Amino acid sequence: MTTTASQYAAQSATNFATSKPASLPELLAELRATRARAQSALEELQRARAESEARMTEKPGGDPYKRVAGVSSLERAAVDAQRVIASVDRQLAALSPIAEIKGPTAPTTPTAPGSPATWSKAR
Repeated sequence: MTTTASQYAAQSATNFATSKPASLPELLAELRATRARAQSALEELQRARAESEARMTEKPGGDPYKRVAGVSSLERAAVDAQRVIASVDRQLAALSPIAEIKGPTAPTTPTAPGSPATWSKAR
């Protein structure tokens, strides 16, 4: 069974709400993984939509849902996936500058002359 981007987003939100606070690198990694899953779901939805549309052209009347709603359920799911990706991209854009400021890991012992780590050596 295919999991849609909306289901991925809901699961990620549940995981985020029930998990312990993550460090910034962990949060960025989770966001990147969520984006990759949503992108994969979007690509799968697009393939399925193309396949479905090809089949529906063979049937008289085409897609009954699309006739009534104006858009197919696969098209709606693809739009949802694109929204999830855009949301994650915004979150990554907002957090990336913070990660760059903090750096990957802070050095434990500064080596610059005059830094607090060298004060005891100077006495």
